[in-house]
Amino acid sequence: MTIGSHNDAFKAYQFVKKLSGKEAEPVLARRTADILLDFVRNHRQIDPNFIIERLPEDRTLYDAEKLDNALNAVESLCGKCNENHDNACFVNQARRILISAKTGVDLGSDFDGKQSLAQLLETARIKSCMGEKTSDFCYSEDSLEQTQSPESYADLKRKYEELREKDVFRATLIEEIVSTIRSVSEGNLEAEMPVHDDPQLGQLATAFNIMLKTINKSMSHLDRLVAERTSELNKSNEALHVAFEQQHESNVRLNETLKKVEEANRHITDSIQYAKLIQSSLLPNPENIKTFLPDSFVIWMPRDIVGGDFIFTDYVEGGVILTVVDCTGHGVPGAFMTMIASSGLRKIIRDEGWHDPAQILKRLNFFVKTTLHQDTDYALSDDGLDAGICFVTGAGLGVRGQGELTRGNREITFAGARLPLMYVHEGEVNLIKGDRQSIGYRKSDEKFNFTNHIIQIENGMSFYMASDGFADQPGGEKRRRFGTDAFMNLLKNVSGLPFEKQREMLLHAFEEYKGTEERRDDVTMVGFELRIEN
Repeated sequence: MTIGSHNDAFKAYQFVKKLSGKEAEPVLARRTADILLDFVRNHRQIDPNFIIERLPEDRTLYDAEKLDNALNAVESLCGKCNENHDNACFVNQARRILISAKTGVDLGSDFDGKQSLAQLLETARIKSCMGEKTSDFCYSEDSLEQTQSPESYADLKRKYEELREKDVFRATLIEEIVSTIRSVSEGNLEAEMPVHDDPQLGQLATAFNIMLKTINKSMSHLDRLVAERTSELNKSNEALHVAFEQQHESNVRLNETLKKVEEANRHITDSIQYAKLIQSSLLPNPENIKTFLPDSFVIWMPRDIVGGDFIFTDYVEGGVILTVVDCTGHGVPGAFMTMIASSGLRKIIRDEGWHDPAQILKRLNFFVKTTLHQDTDYALSDDGLDAGICFVTGAGLGVRGQGELTRGNREITFAGARLPLMYVHEGEVNLIKGDRQSIGYRKSDEKFNFTNHIIQIENGMSFYMASDGFADQPGGEKRRRFGTDAFMNLLKNVSGLPFEKQREMLLHAFEEYKGTEERRDDVTMVGFELRIEN
């Protein structure tokens, strides 16, 4: 509790301290002074009961004159500090202690700090006279002006009864307040605390009832919110249930559709597998190359079950024709194109008798365009192919019983439609590019003359033709295409090995670079070497 003026309190302490003087028993004055000093120092409320219980019962120990001086000194503080003079202020605490010492009566709950010293002394005298143990202060002539006009016994008894009734009333009111609080703690928020005329307890009851009304209002609002949220939650649950049922029905339909799709896919896969058999039957067997070129390998890896790449080989008078073809697309569309191109090559080489690579490409261009009607304005398709053709002079002579390959018949004639021929000799990779002209497309020029390239064969030369599936495959850390330069460098590194070992290392390099990436295109490749007898 904050005091109004430390300076006033300390002056009171100094004044009361002087009252003690050097008397033998300055008990009350010193204790009063110590109470005031303790309050000034610690800024806290003092406990008068602790002091009163320890006051000497023998009031003759006190100097009456000095006791009155102490009372008047403390009384003079009233109105000089900023306290409201409620019962807990430090001035009233000191007044209560001094009055108890003077009268032998502790006013207790009857102490009213708003009353004057004379009024408080009169209250103490009345209480002393009405009590079981009568104090001599009841008949003292020093009890201020009220002692000069003694009241009748009946008046004093009436006042006593009023004070007693007041205590009983306050006790009953407190019991009612406690009972109401217990009822509220048990959940009865409708309870109401009785309000009476007692100033302090009446204010307490009124404030408590206002608090209960506020709580009831808040609880009602909370109940309404809970009801609204519960209703919304129930609606949401119903909507979720409906959505779940609809989702379940959708899942059932999807499962049925999935079964139909799986069945259709199985039929399609079976059909494609059978188409693979047909394609393999119609296309030349790539492994036949070993009949004419023992030192060779073949890689044929369609991206799907069937593919758009193929290798065509045919033995003709004077040598072997070796062709690598990369048709438009892959899968089933590419497979159809391979059968058209394969049919065209047979017709051109066997029926028409063309052995010149450049002329074969020119005739194949015409055949594909006319077969697909892509030489007309009403064509529905625009498909074609890239190809590389080698005529290996003297290859297969031993097989045909016509002798061995000698320096007199040691050359390869190559022509390409966008596909190159690569060969490694004495540690160097050489690239012979094909013409920048595709075969069979609408824009392909039917009159275009392809270029023949003649390479003289020497011992130790390795030749390679491949579609673009290997070099265009994405992979590696940066997911970029393998690249033509890297492909040629790889051929340089493997060229000195046996051809089966070359094939194994090429496939390993391809799979390692591809990693988890999907294969982009069909991969087709052929490699061979010719040995010349001196």
